[in-house]
Amino acid sequence: LWRVQPDHAHLPAQPFAAGAIIADLQGDGGQDVAIGSAGTMALLDGATGASLEGSLIWQDRAGFARSYESAAAVGVLGGERRLVLTGFDTPNNTSRLAAYRLPSSTAVDAWPMFGRDAARSGTSDPDAIVCGFEQSGTFCDVFATAFYADAVAWMVAEGITNGVSNYLFAPSQTLTRAQMMTFLWREAGAPTGNPDHGFADVPVGSFYAEAVRWAKAEGITTGTSPTTFAPNDPVTRGQLVTLLWRREGSPGSAPSAEFADVPAGQYFTPAVGWAKANSITTGTSPTTFAPNDPVTRGQAAAFLHRTAGEPTS
Repeated sequence: LWRVQPDHAHLPAQPFAAGAIIADLQGDGGQDVAIGSAGTMALLDGATGASLEGSLIWQDRAGFARSYESAAAVGVLGGERRLVLTGFDTPNNTSRLAAYRLPSSTAVDAWPMFGRDAARSGTSDPDAIVCGFEQSGTFCDVFATAFYADAVAWMVAEGITNGVSNYLFAPSQTLTRAQMMTFLWREAGAPTGNPDHGFADVPVGSFYAEAVRWAKAEGITTGTSPTTFAPNDPVTRGQLVTLLWRREGSPGSAPSAEFADVPAGQYFTPAVGWAKANSITTGTSPTTFAPNDPVTRGQAAAFLHRTAGEPTS
């Protein structure tokens, strides 16, 4: 329809930096455009692209001399239509939230907020950066060639995970004890009605509360003490194979002599031997298992998948 350069009468040229919105800014029933740049907020006539603030001196304009890297928004505040802007003054290290009155309108604003995509899904900016605005419905941080890709696909198909967001699985993020219990619980069918776990640090109603009740009742976990579970602590490799081993009924297995860092007599020793014998782990090298290293979500997915016999999704 038209092309426009940012109007920077008193600043060097700066690129547009934020998502555009489309709404009636003039009250004439038509659709206009607001889009932020690194130096101003441009308010443009939807039909021509002309500046809606062309007659104003620079200091009186809505986007005066600030960086608008977040999109504007149009909404009703205090009973009036308003244009809401968030801008940053880099030299002075200050930010500003401002709301400007707009004329009343009979028009329906076409796109009064920017929410990552045309459907205004609202997915967070970090997701957008990682995923490149992918809309496939799968985790865009799980690449097909990753060692855990088949495992994650299986977990999704079985309802074991729904990721950390609609688009992210976060395979490199350290797995917490709460997350691990939830994975195991969902794989078991998410049973309810188990007795109280007795852990003071597991709040009623938390996403992992039922999972911890089940795990305690099944003897999969005893907590970090009689009254604590430490849900936010990372899961170590030694803990993970022990949880899986207990979930399988603590089958007897000889300690693996291949791993020099798995001595006899440790709580995880029989579990590591079982995991090695059943090809659930090959260790971190031919001679090390690294029992104290934290487990990532991608590694945990692979452990779970192998324990289940590596079914296809």
